[in-house]
Amino acid sequence: MSVAFRRVLTALLLGMVLASLVAVFWQTFHLIAIRPTTPQPALGFVVPFDDHGTFYYVTRAEHARFMLSFWSGGCLFLLAIAAAPKDFVLPPPGTPRWITYVSAQARTGLEEFSWFYLAAAGVGAGVWGGVAVTAGGAIARFALHHGLVGG
Repeated sequence: MSVAFRRVLTALLLGMVLASLVAVFWQTFHLIAIRPTTPQPALGFVVPFDDHGTFYYVTRAEHARFMLSFWSGGCLFLLAIAAAPKDFVLPPPGTPRWITYVSAQARTGLEEFSWFYLAAAGVGAGVWGGVAVTAGGAIARFALHHGLVGG
C-alpha cells in the first residue's frame, strides 16, 4: 500500500471513530434521560445501564446497540493506528537507552493540515453515521439474536 493511500485510509477511519464517539455520547445522554431507574420487566427494561453508580434499565436491543457503538469505535481506532504510515523518530545520540525504549515518536504525515484529509475524515464520519442511523437497530438485533453481544 502506498503512503498516500494509508494516510487517506487513516483519515477515513478516524472520521468513523469520531462518529462512533458521538453516537456513544448521544446514546448515553438519551438513555439516562428517558429510561427508568428501577427494572420494569413488563416493558422489557431489565438490563442495567451503569452511569457512574446510577443504574438505568434499558432493553436488550438498546444495550446491544450501545455496546456495538462503543466497541466498534475502539476497534476502528486500533485499525487507524495500524493503518497510519509511521516514520519513527529516534532520540538524539547520547540519550539513555531506557528512554529510547519507553518514548516513541513517529511522523505520519497527518500532522500537517490538509483539506483533503479533513474531507476524507468527514466522509468516514458521514458513512459510519449513516450506517448507524439507517441500519444500527437491525445490526444490533442481529448481533443480539445470534449471541454476538450480550444483553
